[in-house]
Amino acid sequence: MPAVFRLQHQTVYIKLFSRLLYAVDAKDMPRLDLDEDVDNLTLTTDALSARITLSTDQKIVWSSAYTPSWRGTLDGKPIITRKNSFGLTSFDVPAGTHEINFFYRPWYLWISLELMAFGIIISMLTLIIPFLTYIHIAMFTSWSKK
Repeated sequence: MPAVFRLQHQTVYIKLFSRLLYAVDAKDMPRLDLDEDVDNLTLTTDALSARITLSTDQKIVWSSAYTPSWRGTLDGKPIITRKNSFGLTSFDVPAGTHEINFFYRPWYLWISLELMAFGIIISMLTLIIPFLTYIHIAMFTSWSKK
């Protein structure tokens, strides 16, 4: 009998740890007794979205390494994410059904996009200015010959 119980317990843990979102207790250990439901889960390389239904207020852990570059929203409002004791991303969710969205926006993304736009502008100018100079010289020399 204990072997069967142990097997069922392991199955619960395997099911729990294979999830992306799960509730934890005060010691950041997964809760096995939680009545939660996660659906409409969408995961891409730089975003996660899901609908989660909780019966009570819970601390939820997303099984992704914590970094401040991950931004989160709960029902469209920004949420505060924290690093839990295992280095994963955690946040508080009140009871009820909520839309959770995370997206990866590192601080250096905007700097690199601005530098790229500046580089494209400079590249275009280095191509256009000689062409305009050539047209101006060609027009000037054709007028001076008349």
